[in-house]
Amino acid sequence: MNNELIKVIGDKEYHFKFKSKKCIDLEKATGKQFLELLQDASMANIARLLKAACLTEGVDENDLLDDLMINSSLEEIMLDVIYETATISGIISRADKNKIEKTQDKELVKDLVQ
Repeated sequence: MNNELIKVIGDKEYHFKFKSKKCIDLEKATGKQFLELLQDASMANIARLLKAACLTEGVDENDLLDDLMINSSLEEIMLDVIYETATISGIISRADKNKIEKTQDKELVKDLVQ
């Protein structure tokens, strides 16, 4: 589908999309707005977001994060998987994602996704 991010990791294909129900469930579980969760680059939060976004059945989010970290940093995973999925899913705009990619200033990133 054109509104999913498809990534091949190792020999397995993964499909990512943030669906509204999972986003709302995350907000209820964490007490944070979804856009706030996009600002949290902790490993636990990245794993949580990967689980929420991954449409592929039977995937353990910790194993997925480990597989992604073989060839990527946490920052790259946030940009290439989490933010790209948020863009494809219509949560943030392509222009905002491009601005996020260009900045190293965390305060600016915070302002962009609010």
